[in-house]
Amino acid sequence: MSRRLELLRNWLYQHEPAAFIVTAPVNVRYLTGFFSSSAALLVTPDSAYIFTDERYSEAARSVACADAVILERNLLSDLAQVLHEYTSGPVGFESRRLT
Repeated sequence: MSRRLELLRNWLYQHEPAAFIVTAPVNVRYLTGFFSSSAALLVTPDSAYIFTDERYSEAARSVACADAVILERNLLSDLAQVLHEYTSGPVGFESRRLT
């Protein structure tokens, strides 16, 4: 899984976004092995963070290739409020997943 994240990080080095946020559960799982109905993955050129709620905290903390950040159950709303703490500049996202 960390190889997949590494490929995404390399892409970030070569393109405009300072970070990329993944919100589709199937894509979060593909990149990290972590599956949750309430999760988002933020990938920067240097790190990765799994945002999830307390129900999945133990599983998220066991993912070796990303740091776990535990938020409230309203994940996307809470993530929007703390995103600036984890990255600066433009953030790419899955356009078919977020409006």
